[in-house]
Amino acid sequence: MSRPSFDEFVRENWNFEDGNLTLTLKKLADALEIWKYKFFGDLVKKKRRLLARLQRVQRYLDKGPNGYLQNLEVALVEEYNLVLSQKEVMSQQRAKIDLLKYSDTNSKFYHAIIKGKSSRTSFARVGNISDAG
Repeated sequence: MSRPSFDEFVRENWNFEDGNLTLTLKKLADALEIWKYKFFGDLVKKKRRLLARLQRVQRYLDKGPNGYLQNLEVALVEEYNLVLSQKEVMSQQRAKIDLLKYSDTNSKFYHAIIKGKSSRTSFARVGNISDAG
């Protein structure tokens, strides 16, 4: 299963029939929702699952070195960081949508929403301490 480009996906699913823009947009929105979960899945569940696996691997590594587990840990950290990046991009996209939706009508309301969301959302990267320097 390969992931088509977004432009290609929209072209394939844009069926402007009978001049009904509302129906066309509804069908496209439904198709996009399916596409999002098909290719990205539920990022919250994926993040939780990866973190749990990573913690189990690290507990076993605390007991002693194991080449297989060390390689698995590296792969899990990479995948976890990818999920965090995807969540960050999705949050930025949601913020842009909220900006377009609310900014013109009530700027004070919009900034209150964004400020509340940013205080509840935090992203932390996982990496080796030796990589920091």
